[in-house]
Amino acid sequence: MDFGSFLNHCESTFLKLGETCPVVGIDKISMLKGGVVAPKELFSLRESHIFHLGDDEKVSTTADEMRSELEKDASEGIPMPYSDVTEVSKLHEKWILDRLIKVTTGSKNTKIFFKYLRGSLLRDGELTPEDSIAFYDCFLFTRIEESGVYPLQWIGFRVEGSHGNSWGWITSVIFPSATQDQAILQNLANNATAICLQTILISHPMNYIVKVTPTLTPREERKVQAGKKIPIPKSPHFIVIDHDVLVLMRGDRNVGTHASPVPHHRRGHWKRLSERCKFARMMGKEKVFVKPTYVGKRSFSDEKNFYEVLL
Repeated sequence: MDFGSFLNHCESTFLKLGETCPVVGIDKISMLKGGVVAPKELFSLRESHIFHLGDDEKVSTTADEMRSELEKDASEGIPMPYSDVTEVSKLHEKWILDRLIKVTTGSKNTKIFFKYLRGSLLRDGELTPEDSIAFYDCFLFTRIEESGVYPLQWIGFRVEGSHGNSWGWITSVIFPSATQDQAILQNLANNATAICLQTILISHPMNYIVKVTPTLTPREERKVQAGKKIPIPKSPHFIVIDHDVLVLMRGDRNVGTHASPVPHHRRGHWKRLSERCKFARMMGKEKVFVKPTYVGKRSFSDEKNFYEVLL
């Protein structure tokens, strides 16, 4: 199964998920004030930002190597390029999709969370406000595997313990069932951590986010012009690459030349005015501050795709 076929499979799965458990999923999310999730957004990939991350083991290895740095970034909230992110990768020749939707803004709101937890997540007073656990972000997670029979959908609350523990998760299963089996919840908590570390890695300054827009065939263009939707496999998606890969993709021959610089961030700096800037010098100015900017060509293409480097 190729990337496009897997996206088709996942879109079909989301639509079926909306038919089988819309009431449970939407009711649970709508209980939280300030939510950004609408019913149509839950059950279609068209509302999400799809990232093709490639080999899952390479991504996981990089995230593990940078774990302390990424966890520090997450201590006050999970940095996300968008509030609805879908991450597609391949593990042992099988595709995996993880979708992450931010439901709350990241600010601590213990009152709302405890009201929700008492009614939906906890049993027999397992956790009380006296335990002094701080609740922060709330996310809706969905995982679809190429080899899996059913998708998994769960709510994850990012928490911070009172006994020096690092941030972690309290989870609640939405689909395939409302079971709160501890082994399942722990597995989902581990998945939530891995997905969020992966998401933080996407936004790391060392990486470039590139928007990829596949080229439509003449037939597909006619259908779109007639008002039909772009096929999911041809929808724009994103890739995450470093500087060296960006150079290779652009096909740069004179790397780093003034005439055709590789896209990069340029820090702010002072620039001395030339003697020709007579009016400015009359006003007593000898230099001007140049604001931070982004230098280089941001878009390029090949026969299959149009690429745009995003800031």
